[in-house]
Amino acid sequence: MNAPATDTAVTTASGAQTVASHGVDPLDAQVDLLSLSSLREAIRANRVSFPSQVPIFPKHDRPDLQRQLVQLYFVLGWNCDAIANRYGLIRQRVQQILNTWKRRAAQTGYIQHIPQADDLPRNG
Repeated sequence: MNAPATDTAVTTASGAQTVASHGVDPLDAQVDLLSLSSLREAIRANRVSFPSQVPIFPKHDRPDLQRQLVQLYFVLGWNCDAIANRYGLIRQRVQQILNTWKRRAAQTGYIQHIPQADDLPRNG
């Protein structure tokens, strides 16, 4: 028997709260709206999948740096200031590149919510 649907609030990158209802986890529809730091926390807590081979989106910001910036930020936990200093960029540009990558990766399914074990249907 499934649990009744509940409303759940999630805070997006803009600070706005949205409500997911009908039993849908807000991370399912909101991965691309999470702030970079919230997404990094979710990836590190295994609540969001992360590709072992980081994809590059050639038509987007700095395809030559995307893989390095994404790995340093999401996998190794570097902050945007340290990445900016390493590559001679400003922090805002690093954030822009990471946000563009995050949006495109979520749209194409490279990053997506991992449901909790108790959310999965049981056989029997």
